[in-house]
Amino acid sequence: MPTEILEFTRSALSQLNIELDSENTISGTQLRELLDVMERLAGGDDVQSQFNYLVERWREEGRIGLREIYRTSVIETPPAPINPDNEIFYRSIIKFDNMFYQKIHEFDPKFHMSAIIYSLIRNSALLDPRQIKHIYEHGFIEGLVRHNDVYWYRLSNDTIWIPDDYTLSLIFYFRDNLILKKSKSWFSCLNNFLKTYDNNFSTVNQKQFLSAMVGFHKTQMPAAMVNVQTDRSKNRFFTEKILLRSLSEKIDNQRFINESDFKSNISRKQARSKISAEISNIIKNLNDQEDLLVEILKSPNSLSYAAISVIRCVYYYAKNSTRFGKKIKASGLLRIYNDLIGRFQIQFSNNNPEEFSDEDLISELLDMINQVPVESQPNLRESIEKYLWFLHRCQNRKLLQLNFKSNLSASVKRPTMLLPHEYRRLYDELSKNMVSEISLERRNFVKNMLLLLIIGYRLGLRRGEIENLLVSDFHLTRFMVVIVQPHQNHQLKTAYSPRQVAISGRFSDDELSFLKNYIRTRINNADISNKKLLASDYDRSESTYCDNLFEVLTRMLQGVTNDSKMRFHSLRHSFASRNFYMMMFMNNLNRNINNDYLSIDSEEFDRFDQYLRRVRPDDVGTRQFNVLHQLASEMGHSSPETTLKTYIHTLDIISNEYRDRNLPRFTAKTFSLLLDRNVEAIYKHCRSRNISYDDGLIAVSSVRRIMHNRMKNLVENISVDHWLDVSEYSPEKLYSKDDNYFNDLVKCFKSLKNNEITSKQFYYLYPIFKIIPKSLKRDKNILNIIINQWSRNDKRKMKLMIENFLNLPNMAREEFAYRWSLISHQAPNDVFVKKPDFYNHRQNSAWNFIMKLGINADAE
Repeated sequence: MPTEILEFTRSALSQLNIELDSENTISGTQLRELLDVMERLAGGDDVQSQFNYLVERWREEGRIGLREIYRTSVIETPPAPINPDNEIFYRSIIKFDNMFYQKIHEFDPKFHMSAIIYSLIRNSALLDPRQIKHIYEHGFIEGLVRHNDVYWYRLSNDTIWIPDDYTLSLIFYFRDNLILKKSKSWFSCLNNFLKTYDNNFSTVNQKQFLSAMVGFHKTQMPAAMVNVQTDRSKNRFFTEKILLRSLSEKIDNQRFINESDFKSNISRKQARSKISAEISNIIKNLNDQEDLLVEILKSPNSLSYAAISVIRCVYYYAKNSTRFGKKIKASGLLRIYNDLIGRFQIQFSNNNPEEFSDEDLISELLDMINQVPVESQPNLRESIEKYLWFLHRCQNRKLLQLNFKSNLSASVKRPTMLLPHEYRRLYDELSKNMVSEISLERRNFVKNMLLLLIIGYRLGLRRGEIENLLVSDFHLTRFMVVIVQPHQNHQLKTAYSPRQVAISGRFSDDELSFLKNYIRTRINNADISNKKLLASDYDRSESTYCDNLFEVLTRMLQGVTNDSKMRFHSLRHSFASRNFYMMMFMNNLNRNINNDYLSIDSEEFDRFDQYLRRVRPDDVGTRQFNVLHQLASEMGHSSPETTLKTYIHTLDIISNEYRDRNLPRFTAKTFSLLLDRNVEAIYKHCRSRNISYDDGLIAVSSVRRIMHNRMKNLVENISVDHWLDVSEYSPEKLYSKDDNYFNDLVKCFKSLKNNEITSKQFYYLYPIFKIIPKSLKRDKNILNIIINQWSRNDKRKMKLMIENFLNLPNMAREEFAYRWSLISHQAPNDVFVKKPDFYNHRQNSAWNFIMKLGINADAE
């Protein structure tokens, strides 16, 4: 152990004002800060040696104890809700809370904003300081928006916040005194208010106060529900668009789908070399194949220096802990490898990144981060920081800092979900199309899409798991389940992926009947190899067939939600969000729902009770039922934290139910003062809705209608009158990479032309064509042009032209019909591909106008 204090150590001590030979005690926090500063100044070996010397020296001098030493070696676990650091403030909050509601009418006008801030934190459980700041700075009234009688704030991370009814009542009551003082922070404003009633608040800081409020809320709702509210940027919640879709059961009729959205792009994973893919598989099974990775490092063969450096980094973390003393699992090692391997090879080419100077290396890494989409930057930065720590420890470099600020909050593409009413619409439409399809091949294709929709939405399986399911994995007797397990040539994503997922209690009678019939048909078909669930019955690649299935279904999901972020994987988010919502309400809240934003019918709750009775233990015994752990196990997650933070979007809805139940009840006189209505009007409102007030107290939610009538003129209303009702949605058959869709359409056009089918039958098969202007429906020339396209390239262009035409606004389609009437009688079959020789300027202008509408496929 060294006895000499090096210069970088003295510099670190000086920066933190820590005296080497003083008798002052050193806290665990100071030790952690000292280590952070030292790591930025010198290499890993020198830092570890100097830091160990200082700790041992100060321990012998009595300046630090074992507790501080321990806290420098591990990540501190989250503290108990009430601990010595916040207990005194927690007791002050309890004391203040008891008088807050009684003296609400006596508060000095200068504290009216402070009272609303306290109400947001106390009653609305808003515990994220960044979001409190956002609402405070944007104005309590100015920042509010509403749709009918539902109010919310737009937050800075593309989510929303629905305040409680009591806070809204306070905002109305204090509306004339809500003037923001930009010189004061939200906490300064609140603290000046609190300390006038309790001197203990004179010494509280923002972190201590919010910690005490977290402890307060954990006494009223599940701790996990409270923890996710402390940092909303790391969790999933409703966005404004999802909320509007839920409240209105409509979709925005401004379509977004175009051909460029669905071009087949090769992913980084697909573009990797064969050896890179092999190394990825080795890392995935590192416990059994570590020797292979060591052999690759000894004899790298054709690997670039950049690739070798990434592999060395992965191997380092396979043997050592992270900067914070945590061991990385195989899935984490694989993530580092996948994040860095391709990008390092492109960025550094044949150069060795370990030989770059500090300045040049940081410059290259920052350039690499800036080249990826904004939503991918945080994950890449995390992997790069692990790489820098690897260099710090293995090259004895000083710990380099990225100093990179992402614009993620402004541009993040948050995962979305399919709402129950949207699922029902898509299910009904696919069921109808399955019956109406003329071609047997197309009918089976639609049947498989319907199966994918049901399994994805009801069971939450991953795409890869569904593609490799066998019919034997379904057990459809008694309590029905599907078994997710590895099969030949297919390994599951993680060690936690093998599982049983319950079918009983989740499927409706129609869905269950469809599934049983489907399984029965597959079993009876002797031509299906291995009895795969989605094996193609036709002469085409199985992977191509599955790709078409998932792509077409994805487009239908995007169409019914009008959300370009919708993917098949979004159904897994829907499964987690809906099941957590139902389990929490049935297990913890006794199915008593005040705000049912998901519109789940009572029959589905009754069916779900069958599932809950099976997985929930009886009162006899010691096993405890945890909703989150049960859901995580059925989703194949190693940690419930993954389920909670990544997949569940309904946290706000559930926490709103808890907070509404915990709100105090008030007298009619109190509501009379808050809402500026006489007492008799309050009583009359309650009597008209059969609301009991025998004890003289009324719940806040009972007067929501009155509160809305008072607030609605102060807040902007978001109208969705121009949106399309989801019941009117019809998935267009044209949106497909599969040419069979267009071929079937042409066959129907020919049948219509030859009077083999009626117009009514045609529109039943292709309802989207009802929007075409009547003059075009009667025009036989345009029908002939569509039918007479014979080459694959011309068919592709015609298919895209029809899609582009259907996406035009109504007035543009009418204008197209008029302009077309001017040139229809002399238009050749290639009229949309090249300009014909027209006789006059008017026809030339008509053709030019049509092309400007974006009908020409080549114009794309």
